[in-house]
Amino acid sequence: MNYQKVKPEEMLIFEKFASVKKKPNVRCTNEEHRQACLEYQRLALAMPYAEMKAALNKYDNSHPKMDEIKFVRDLQDKYNQSEQDVLKRIRYVRLVSKILTKVKVNGLSEE
Repeated sequence: MNYQKVKPEEMLIFEKFASVKKKPNVRCTNEEHRQACLEYQRLALAMPYAEMKAALNKYDNSHPKMDEIKFVRDLQDKYNQSEQDVLKRIRYVRLVSKILTKVKVNGLSEE
């Protein structure tokens, strides 16, 4: 599996979403947020944002609509992840995409 680094800007978006204290250079200070950030990083490394975003766009724009169970199973097989992890990553990617449409973040683009 080809692991890539999580883009710092993508991680920053998630940290802000996870209600991390808004002090400069302080990230994931309490244990619950630290665990959420570690979980996000684990999933982001296994299932890169750009690839997941492309797969979701293909799913969203398919006509007739793709079978959602088959779609999730295909992602499970591709990334060797559990159904729960794939569904969680889909939610994270949709969240980051939604934030990106509202706020322009320098350095992070939807490739």
